[in-house]
Amino acid sequence: MTICTTRLVGHRSNVAVARRFVETALEVVPEPTPPADVAEVASLMVSELVTNAVRHTHSGTAGGTFRLTLAVSDGGMRVEVRSGPPRAPGDSPRLCHVPDTAEAGRGLALVDMLATEWGVLPTGGDGVYFLLKWSAEAESGIASVPVPSLA
Repeated sequence: MTICTTRLVGHRSNVAVARRFVETALEVVPEPTPPADVAEVASLMVSELVTNAVRHTHSGTAGGTFRLTLAVSDGGMRVEVRSGPPRAPGDSPRLCHVPDTAEAGRGLALVDMLATEWGVLPTGGDGVYFLLKWSAEAESGIASVPVPSLA
C-alpha cells in the first residue's frame, strides 16, 4: 500500500492544490495505478470534500488547516479529508435535499453517487472519507473494496 498525505491551509484557493496533489500522487504510485477515469473521479470528490471542509468547518477560519490522505492498494483507494470541527456544534456532514434551482449543496450527493463507500470519520477524527475500487470483474467499474483504515 502507498500512502500520501499533506496538510494545507483551509483557504478556498487550496481546493485546486488538493486536486493537483491527488492527481500527482496517483500518477506516481507504484503499479498498479488506478485507471484514468478513477483518478478523475477521485480528484473531483476530493475537491468537493475540501470545499466542504473550508466552507463548513473551523478549517476555513483564520489559522485553520485540513489534512488530505490518500491510501492506494491493489485495486482500491481510500481518501480522507480531516478537518477542524464543524462551525455549528453537532453539524456533521450528511446528505441533504437541495432544490433544483440551488447553486450549491450537491457535493456530498455527488460523492454518494460516485464513491464505493463514504462516511464521516469516527469520533475525534473530524472529517470525511471515501473508498473507490477498480477491477476487471466489477460490473460498473467502481465497486466495494476492503481498504484498511488510515487511523
